[in-house]
Amino acid sequence: MGKPPGIPRKVVLDEKTRTNILQWPVEEIDTLRYNATNFSGITVESSFVITLPLRQVSQLDIEASFRLNASAIAALNEADVSYNCSTSGGATERGALGPFGLLIHATNSGSEQLAVYFYIYKGLDGGLRTQFCHDESGSSRAKELLKRVVGSTVPVLHGEALSARVLVDHSIVESFVMGGRMTVTSRVYPMEAIHAAGRVCVFNNATGSAVTVEKLVVHEMASTPIQAYRDA
Repeated sequence: MGKPPGIPRKVVLDEKTRTNILQWPVEEIDTLRYNATNFSGITVESSFVITLPLRQVSQLDIEASFRLNASAIAALNEADVSYNCSTSGGATERGALGPFGLLIHATNSGSEQLAVYFYIYKGLDGGLRTQFCHDESGSSRAKELLKRVVGSTVPVLHGEALSARVLVDHSIVESFVMGGRMTVTSRVYPMEAIHAAGRVCVFNNATGSAVTVEKLVVHEMASTPIQAYRDA
């Protein structure tokens, strides 16, 4: 099966960290947006899932940013140096400050879903670490597909909200995290969460904190016009 190409990207130096390369969708992608729906300002309590009322979920451009309770962050006192996206239990492995984020191509029953999420933990030096992951393990009921948990640590500076831009183009889901300091791409092939049966949800599996969704704007995204090549 041929794999469709990913979103075209521009690459620049991160002026804040001076050590990271930022990858971000080219500006032309913004022209495909229409029919924006704003869900900003909601709070998701621990163990809760909120389904977003959307007209379609096949082609979306999602802008999201999250904050945890400052008191919950201050109360975190146990180091968790073993956490890693690829070796974790995915979105079902719960810690005090994660996972939380979005469920893409999800069914009402949860039988299929791609979880894209943040997980925060404390290192041995006492500093906070942030991982961003895609959990593909529940993305399709098809058994022959390779389904992984992918992602890694992403730099977050003091005072920054946890932000991600998630582009959904049918089977391709691409996340651009913290302004492009990190990108994750998944290709998913749901059998049930298709067309009207598909959902996008906000979830919080953190055991120690509610999550404030400071920004959540979902744009529907038009298809890219394709012109047939004609030999002059």
